[in-house]
Amino acid sequence: MKRATTAIGVLSGIGLVLGLVSVRAAFAGEKTDVVKLKNGDYVTGEVDHLDSGLLVYKTDNMGTLNIEWEDIAEVTSKSYFRVELRSGIVYYGSLVTPPHAEALQVSEVAGNVLASMDDIASIRPISRSFWKRFDVDLDAGFSFTQANSATQWSASSLITYQVEKARAVFSASSLVTDQESVDATSRHDASLVYRRRIGEISRVSWFALGELQSNEELGLQLRLLGAGGLARYMFQDFRSYFLLASGLAVSEEYASSSTDKSTSTELLGHAEVSYSTYDYPKTELAAAADVYPSLSDWWRVRLEASASVKREVAHDFFVKVSPFESYDSDPPVAGAAENDWGVTMSLGWSY
Repeated sequence: MKRATTAIGVLSGIGLVLGLVSVRAAFAGEKTDVVKLKNGDYVTGEVDHLDSGLLVYKTDNMGTLNIEWEDIAEVTSKSYFRVELRSGIVYYGSLVTPPHAEALQVSEVAGNVLASMDDIASIRPISRSFWKRFDVDLDAGFSFTQANSATQWSASSLITYQVEKARAVFSASSLVTDQESVDATSRHDASLVYRRRIGEISRVSWFALGELQSNEELGLQLRLLGAGGLARYMFQDFRSYFLLASGLAVSEEYASSSTDKSTSTELLGHAEVSYSTYDYPKTELAAAADVYPSLSDWWRVRLEASASVKREVAHDFFVKVSPFESYDSDPPVAGAAENDWGVTMSLGWSY
């Protein structure tokens, strides 16, 4: 069992390695895309993506630009994109010259479709190259308190793989606290979520989740969890979204003081919100919560909640502050704490 939880502890490191392997610089495309600004200027380069109200645009002479979406009149590109509207409608195709300014025209197999620039929520490339379909966030932090000789190490990774109608997200995090004269404590989490859209004009998708957890503060040696259900974007635009999801989860738990396992069936309720400032460097605010009312033990409720404030300090580098909370009304070990909370601060890199 110790080996299993040790494996969970290094999953964040594995995430870091996977992220480095998926660096896409070696697969950079030709910079033949054209962006026309509202002031009449044209910029030739390569459309990377639209997110948080900023079009990330790579050029040969000016490096990577972050252009505010409201300043753009027209975008053309021969590359293949996933274009999502605020309504939830998704188009797939290249970006061709629109019949009039301040509109985006997508060339699909069935023909061209036109959308107002104000209705665009996101633009993501769908590359034929396996590695270029990845987006990566990696961060790590360290703190030391002299008064009690306490050290804290944290690391996390977020890796997203995008295809036309589906997305897979791998995330891992580890937090280890070591204090003089007190046994070190740790918490580890690793999860893989697969979400696939239902239909072409719906904000609803189905999801499957696999997760491994360990939290010594709550007396949890290891938890293996599988879940599935439905998710819906209640709101989304080019810089924010609000997502709700619900489903059914089954988990196996191993307490820190025992090798015996217990199986639990739970309901799952999930809420997720994100907001980004419309400037550069940008700030991203995010929060998520998972509630697990048990169907096996009617008096037991678990909660996993987290938030983050991420500020870009240089291109592709950011600082992040992340508070978290874990609550279990009936922890695996009698007498163990019911909740574990804290705040981490880290420096990270995204690609």
